[in-house]
Amino acid sequence: MTAGETLALGPLDIASGRPIGLDPAAPPLPSPAPAGPPVHHLERAVLAALARPPCVVSFSGGRDSSAVLALATRVARHEGMPLPVPVTLRFSRAPEADENDWQERVVAHLGLPDWIRLEFDDELDLVGPVASEVLLRHGLVWPPNSHFHVPVLDQARGGSVLTGIDGDGLLASWRWARPAAVLGRRVPPRRRDLLRVGLALSPQPVRRLQTRWSASPDISWLQPQARRTLVRRWTAVSAAEPVRWDARVRWWAQLRSVRMVQQTFALMAAHAGVLAVHPLADPSFLAAIAGAGGRWGLGDRTAVMRSLFGDILPEEVLQRRTKARLDGPFWNRHSRSFVAGWHGEGVDRSIVDTDSLRAIWSTAVPNALTSTLLQSAWLRSAAGPGRSAGGQAPQAVPDER
Repeated sequence: MTAGETLALGPLDIASGRPIGLDPAAPPLPSPAPAGPPVHHLERAVLAALARPPCVVSFSGGRDSSAVLALATRVARHEGMPLPVPVTLRFSRAPEADENDWQERVVAHLGLPDWIRLEFDDELDLVGPVASEVLLRHGLVWPPNSHFHVPVLDQARGGSVLTGIDGDGLLASWRWARPAAVLGRRVPPRRRDLLRVGLALSPQPVRRLQTRWSASPDISWLQPQARRTLVRRWTAVSAAEPVRWDARVRWWAQLRSVRMVQQTFALMAAHAGVLAVHPLADPSFLAAIAGAGGRWGLGDRTAVMRSLFGDILPEEVLQRRTKARLDGPFWNRHSRSFVAGWHGEGVDRSIVDTDSLRAIWSTAVPNALTSTLLQSAWLRSAAGPGRSAGGQAPQAVPDER
């Protein structure tokens, strides 16, 4: 997605904290799948960034950013190009965000001489100085933590930045991973797998009913009508997720949420004069890994990580399952101050129950799905009366009975 393309957040997207559904304008992935193993397509994507130095890697120490950093390092050494420079954000007052040990292991393993570590306190708050600049420049964007990358982009001005977007969504959130593993005979079936496989092979209306009954999202701050509408939309999209791996990858690449992550990054990168490359979302790589996995996929996330990066990352990194939490840095002094003086302004009350929302924002760790609402309310207050966040007028949500 380029900086010129735009996807808009609707009123229910803002209120629920997540754009739901597919982008009808999303270009299809290459078909048939391009020749060569998937990792070769990752290397080509990385090479484009390395060719525009300085090339920095947004490096948290998680599996995805570690994989991209390791791959870029190997390609740079093989091609005789300048090595990529990892850029890491650290939060000394937020121990739950500490990934120092994992970061140190990866950088030491790769033998990288340069590593930029930036220390922050509350500057990356959801309505703090960095986020507010992004909001005032671009309007309301998604995801609400996109400003997290601004300090990384600042280190890459005139060059390029590599990210691990969105390995989690691609490799770790496939709803039918277990049934596919059973059907593909990669794992022996257990008793509960009979139900899982039966549901996976059921018609969409059956899957929709089961999803609605068992796994509706926590959206207690929405008005009843909006809640019903959102649950209906969410269950429809969840039930439509393909059981086949190759079809699922192509479906995933068209999700509005996936597309909007790339759109927002493109906006920020263009402002900084930086080439942004997301190898794990590269269309050629996605088409290649879809083809390589075929009907039942390549295994769980760890198995896929091993197949792609087993020769360049330590085993403990490949199979790591923990993740840092950034609630503290995002919900910090600036957000608390804004909430303390907020009386429901800038929120569509036909969609949002402001009393419930205020109660959630007053907790120690507010629900992350309300972050977009927080930024929307702040932006409307900053923009002044009569102006809406992101140029979008509030609308009532239809009751889809």
